[in-house]
Amino acid sequence: MRVLLLLFCFFSLPGFAQRYELLDTAAFDSRVFTQGFLWRAPHFLISSGGYGRSFIAKMTEDNELLMPTTLPRSIFAEGMTELNGRVYLLSWREQQAFVLDAETFKPVQRFRYDGEGWGLTDDGTQLIMSDGTHRLRFYDPQNFSLLKTVEVRHNGRPLKHINELEYAQGSVWANIWQSDLIYRIAPESGEVLDVWDLSDLRTALGPLHREAVLNGIAWVEQQNAFWVTGKLWPKRFLVRFHSQPLDAAAASVP
Repeated sequence: MRVLLLLFCFFSLPGFAQRYELLDTAAFDSRVFTQGFLWRAPHFLISSGGYGRSFIAKMTEDNELLMPTTLPRSIFAEGMTELNGRVYLLSWREQQAFVLDAETFKPVQRFRYDGEGWGLTDDGTQLIMSDGTHRLRFYDPQNFSLLKTVEVRHNGRPLKHINELEYAQGSVWANIWQSDLIYRIAPESGEVLDVWDLSDLRTALGPLHREAVLNGIAWVEQQNAFWVTGKLWPKRFLVRFHSQPLDAAAASVP
């Protein structure tokens, strides 16, 4: 049973204060070490990390896992996206990307890349990957060839530890590992356009495991909103982000 909420949340950070609505709250499987998190009606697609316990699955709105598929013990599952009937799944340090049939999860291809794999999304044409640095990598989904790299900067400084990614409304939405912040990034320039603080949501969950950080952003186009959750979180939250010009936002801070 979901509890419908409508809450306007305000926060202030140096130079801006952005707003979001909390539209809904639902239970989530707290055993999932959330890495990839997508909404593909009528299910979520999830990847859960950990050596010896990584898996991918479809998940119903009632948290039932459908087709849970485990990965080899040597693979730490990371970010994931679905494009043109294929699921693309990263590994953390193993430098391997797995391509699976979206309906059956049967292996289709496997690619290699340099460095670490963290978050993954797509813009309908290209795969967009984070590697824990301040860079976004753009790959060809047909052969996983690197097309370009974009540096992400916020207030002129590199935005490091970019992790979970989602592409929506022409922007890349990202969180930073071990933070409660969501960033909206211009994919062409790497410029940070907006930032939101979701620490109130994590605080509302009460005491959590030290690794239970924000890490899950799933765009729901029909509701113009995102489901967000975290690693080992017992709940997920449907939020709608709002932005205003940064000068007006700064003026509105009490």
